[in-house]
Amino acid sequence: MSRLYELLVPKLGKEATESLINFTDNKISSELESNTKTLVTREDLGRFEIASREELAKTEARLDIKLTATRENLARLEIATREELAKTEARLDTKITATREDLLNFKASLEAKIIESKAETIKWMFIFWVGQVLATTGSILLFFKR
Repeated sequence: MSRLYELLVPKLGKEATESLINFTDNKISSELESNTKTLVTREDLGRFEIASREELAKTEARLDIKLTATRENLARLEIATREELAKTEARLDTKITATREDLLNFKASLEAKIIESKAETIKWMFIFWVGQVLATTGSILLFFKR
Protein backbone atom coordinates (compact mmCIF):
# COMPACT_ATOMS: atom_id res chain seq x y z
CA MET A 1 0.00 0.00 0.00
CA SER A 2 2.88 2.37 0.65
CA ARG A 3 3.80 2.36 -3.06
CA LEU A 4 0.20 3.31 -3.98
CA TYR A 5 0.31 6.07 -1.33
CA GLU A 6 3.53 7.47 -2.79
CA LEU A 7 2.08 7.47 -6.32
CA LEU A 8 -1.21 9.13 -5.37
CA VAL A 9 0.06 11.87 -2.95
CA PRO A 10 1.55 14.07 -5.69
CA LYS A 11 -1.64 13.85 -7.77
CA LEU A 12 -4.40 13.92 -5.09
CA GLY A 13 -2.70 15.32 -2.08
CA LYS A 14 -1.96 13.78 1.26
CA GLU A 15 -5.45 14.11 2.80
CA ALA A 16 -7.36 12.85 -0.28
CA THR A 17 -4.98 9.93 -0.71
CA GLU A 18 -5.38 8.90 2.95
CA SER A 19 -9.16 9.15 2.61
CA LEU A 20 -9.11 7.10 -0.59
CA ILE A 21 -6.87 4.42 0.96
CA ASN A 22 -9.02 4.31 4.14
CA PHE A 23 -12.16 4.05 2.01
CA THR A 24 -10.60 1.26 -0.04
CA ASP A 25 -9.43 -0.58 3.10
CA ASN A 26 -12.88 -0.28 4.67
CA LYS A 27 -14.56 -1.44 1.48
CA ILE A 28 -12.19 -4.43 1.17
CA SER A 29 -12.68 -5.29 4.85
CA SER A 30 -16.47 -5.15 4.60
CA GLU A 31 -16.45 -7.23 1.40
CA LEU A 32 -14.10 -9.73 3.02
CA GLU A 33 -16.30 -9.90 6.13
CA SER A 34 -19.41 -10.32 3.96
CA ASN A 35 -17.77 -13.07 1.92
CA THR A 36 -16.51 -14.79 5.05
CA LYS A 37 -20.06 -14.92 6.39
CA THR A 38 -21.32 -16.59 3.21
CA LEU A 39 -18.43 -19.04 2.93
CA VAL A 40 -19.00 -22.60 4.06
CA THR A 41 -16.51 -23.85 6.60
CA ARG A 42 -15.41 -27.43 7.13
CA GLU A 43 -17.41 -27.40 10.33
CA ASP A 44 -20.49 -26.32 8.38
CA LEU A 45 -19.86 -29.04 5.84
CA GLY A 46 -19.50 -31.61 8.62
CA ARG A 47 -22.81 -30.53 10.19
CA PHE A 48 -24.45 -30.60 6.76
CA GLU A 49 -23.06 -34.07 6.05
CA ILE A 50 -24.32 -35.37 9.41
CA ALA A 51 -27.73 -33.80 8.82
CA SER A 52 -27.82 -35.25 5.30
CA ARG A 53 -26.93 -38.70 6.56
CA GLU A 54 -29.59 -38.49 9.25
CA GLU A 55 -32.19 -37.33 6.73
CA LEU A 56 -31.11 -40.08 4.34
CA ALA A 57 -31.43 -42.67 7.11
CA LYS A 58 -34.92 -41.37 8.01
CA THR A 59 -35.97 -41.45 4.36
CA GLU A 60 -34.56 -44.96 3.99
CA ALA A 61 -36.48 -46.10 7.09
CA ARG A 62 -39.71 -44.57 5.74
CA LEU A 63 -39.15 -46.26 2.38
CA ASP A 64 -38.47 -49.59 4.11
CA ILE A 65 -41.76 -49.26 6.01
CA LYS A 66 -43.62 -48.41 2.80
CA LEU A 67 -41.93 -51.27 0.96
CA THR A 68 -42.90 -53.70 3.71
CA ALA A 69 -46.48 -52.42 3.64
CA THR A 70 -46.55 -52.75 -0.15
CA ARG A 71 -45.25 -56.30 0.03
CA GLU A 72 -47.89 -57.17 2.63
CA ASN A 73 -50.60 -55.62 0.44
CA LEU A 74 -49.37 -57.59 -2.54
CA ALA A 75 -49.35 -60.81 -0.51
CA ARG A 76 -52.95 -60.16 0.64
CA LEU A 77 -53.96 -59.32 -2.90
CA GLU A 78 -52.33 -62.51 -4.19
CA ILE A 79 -54.16 -64.59 -1.57
CA ALA A 80 -57.47 -62.89 -2.39
CA THR A 81 -56.88 -63.39 -6.11
CA ARG A 82 -56.07 -67.07 -5.63
CA GLU A 83 -59.17 -67.55 -3.47
CA GLU A 84 -61.35 -65.80 -6.07
CA LEU A 85 -59.77 -67.89 -8.81
CA ALA A 86 -60.46 -71.09 -6.85
CA LYS A 87 -64.10 -70.04 -6.36
CA THR A 88 -64.43 -69.23 -10.06
CA GLU A 89 -62.90 -72.58 -11.02
CA ALA A 90 -65.32 -74.38 -8.68
CA ARG A 91 -68.29 -72.51 -10.22
CA LEU A 92 -67.04 -73.35 -13.71
CA ASP A 93 -66.55 -77.02 -12.79
CA THR A 94 -70.12 -77.12 -11.45
CA LYS A 95 -71.47 -75.49 -14.61
CA ILE A 96 -69.43 -77.81 -16.85
CA THR A 97 -70.70 -80.85 -14.94
CA ALA A 98 -74.30 -79.59 -15.20
CA THR A 99 -73.85 -78.93 -18.93
CA ARG A 100 -72.43 -82.42 -19.47
CA GLU A 101 -75.40 -83.94 -17.62
CA ASP A 102 -77.80 -81.85 -19.71
CA LEU A 103 -76.06 -82.99 -22.89
CA LEU A 104 -76.20 -86.65 -21.81
CA ASN A 105 -79.91 -86.29 -20.97
CA PHE A 106 -80.55 -84.61 -24.32
CA LYS A 107 -78.62 -87.34 -26.12
CA ALA A 108 -80.59 -90.06 -24.34
CA SER A 109 -83.86 -88.30 -25.12
CA LEU A 110 -82.88 -87.87 -28.76
CA GLU A 111 -81.84 -91.51 -29.06
CA ALA A 112 -85.18 -92.59 -27.53
CA LYS A 113 -87.08 -90.40 -30.01
CA ILE A 114 -85.05 -91.81 -32.92
CA ILE A 115 -85.75 -95.40 -31.78
CA GLU A 116 -89.44 -94.57 -31.35
CA SER A 117 -89.47 -92.94 -34.78
CA LYS A 118 -87.84 -96.02 -36.35
CA ALA A 119 -90.38 -98.32 -34.70
CA GLU A 120 -93.23 -96.10 -35.86
CA THR A 121 -91.83 -96.07 -39.40
CA ILE A 122 -91.44 -99.88 -39.44
CA LYS A 123 -95.01 -100.26 -38.10
CA TRP A 124 -96.46 -98.05 -40.82
CA MET A 125 -94.34 -99.75 -43.49
CA PHE A 126 -95.69 -103.14 -42.34
CA ILE A 127 -99.25 -101.83 -42.45
CA PHE A 128 -98.64 -100.39 -45.92
CA TRP A 129 -97.16 -103.69 -47.20
CA VAL A 130 -99.98 -105.77 -45.74
CA GLY A 131 -102.46 -103.38 -47.35
CA GLN A 132 -100.65 -103.63 -50.65
CA VAL A 133 -100.54 -107.43 -50.49
CA LEU A 134 -104.27 -107.56 -49.66
CA ALA A 135 -105.11 -105.10 -52.41
CA THR A 136 -103.00 -106.99 -54.93
CA THR A 137 -104.49 -110.35 -53.83
CA GLY A 138 -108.01 -108.92 -54.04
CA SER A 139 -107.34 -107.53 -57.51
CA ILE A 140 -105.99 -110.86 -58.73
CA LEU A 141 -108.97 -112.80 -57.27
CA LEU A 142 -111.43 -110.40 -58.89
CA PHE A 143 -109.65 -110.77 -62.19
CA PHE A 144 -109.84 -114.62 -62.10
CA LYS A 145 -113.48 -114.70 -60.99
CA ARG A 146 -114.72 -113.05 -64.04
